[in-house]
Amino acid sequence: MSKAIQLLRTAFLFAVNFCAAALVTNYISSDLSHVFRPRTPAGLLHREYMISALIALALGYFVFYKWRSAPAKWVWIAGVLWFAREAVPLWPDYSVLAAHPSFKFRVQAMFNPVNNPGLFVYVFVLVRTIFYSAGAWICWSESQYGFSLLAALKKRLPAFRGGGSVAAQ
Repeated sequence: MSKAIQLLRTAFLFAVNFCAAALVTNYISSDLSHVFRPRTPAGLLHREYMISALIALALGYFVFYKWRSAPAKWVWIAGVLWFAREAVPLWPDYSVLAAHPSFKFRVQAMFNPVNNPGLFVYVFVLVRTIFYSAGAWICWSESQYGFSLLAALKKRLPAFRGGGSVAAQ
């Protein structure tokens, strides 16, 4: 009975972390959409990718820091599977008379919302889940091995300001 409850708890935490990566990141990034004002549709898309990636990384880091939820490290698998589900159709309807798009064409169409406006959602979920998991992995490695990225940056900050090298101090 204990294993079943533990399995249900893990599945629930995985679903919560997936929703946090996919939905909460979108909610936060929509508040920051006025920060950069791109001039082209491609610039708008790149801005959204960048903001989504940064927010998902920070969110994954802080969620893992606060709750130590191990499934947060594995959310990227759901994003990759969801992306692959659309990029590589599992049940293609082949016909000898119809031409079929290649894998490269389908993936390019997912990154280009002009041709298929609904497909780039899969790319956003992929980016958000990968960076969310990366944030969780970074936090886990800091707690596991004692290396703190923030402490290392603070230590090296004077070198970035032009005040000399770290070795001279």
